[in-house]
Amino acid sequence: MVFFMLVSKKINLMLIHKLLKAAGLIILLSCICNLSFAKTINIKSTHAYTEESIYYLDTLFDFKLTEEANKALLHGIPLEIHTVFQLRLKRKWLWDRTISENKIIYKLEHKPLTNNFLIIDINTGLRSSYNNLDAALNHINTISKMKLFDQNILQKDNDYVARIKTYLDTGSLPPPLRPQAYFSSKWDMSSEWFEWKVIK
Repeated sequence: MVFFMLVSKKINLMLIHKLLKAAGLIILLSCICNLSFAKTINIKSTHAYTEESIYYLDTLFDFKLTEEANKALLHGIPLEIHTVFQLRLKRKWLWDRTISENKIIYKLEHKPLTNNFLIIDINTGLRSSYNNLDAALNHINTISKMKLFDQNILQKDNDYVARIKTYLDTGSLPPPLRPQAYFSSKWDMSSEWFEWKVIK
C-alpha cells in the first residue's frame, strides 16, 4: 500500500513538473509575441463624416519602415501594408460584434533600374510611382475619403464604435523571411487600434 502511495506521489510530482514547464513555455511565447508586435506606427489624426448617408473617413498615419524592412525593400522584396477599418456593435455582456469591415491594401515595391518606388492599390489596381521613399510612404500615410458603410445599417437603440489600425502584413513576405519577421523586433510595424464612438 505504501509502495503504491509513493508511486502515485511520484507520478503527481512528475505531472506538476511537466505542467509548470508547459506554463513557462506559454508565458515565454506570449512575451515573445508581445515583443514581436510592439506598436510602432502612430495614427496622427482621423476625421469621420457623412455624405448622403455614406460614412467616410480621412486618416493620417505616421508610418516609417524599420531598417530591416527598408533593406528588404531595396533588395527587391515587396511589402504589403494593410489598413483595416471595423464598425462594431457594443454589447454589455458579450464581446463587441463586428458589423462591417473594410480593408485597404497597398503593395510597396522598389524598381532598381529607375530607382523609383511603386505603390499598388490591391483593391483598385491603381499604380502610383514616386522618385523617393518618403513620397511613397506619404501616399500610404494619407487616406482620404475611405468609404466605410451606409448609415442606414445603424439601429437607433444600439451603440456602435468604429476602429482602425494599420500594419505590415508579414504573412505576405517570402516564406524564408516569415519566421524571422514574426519573431524579430526589427520587423515590428503595427499601430494600436484607434477607436471612437459612432454618432448616429
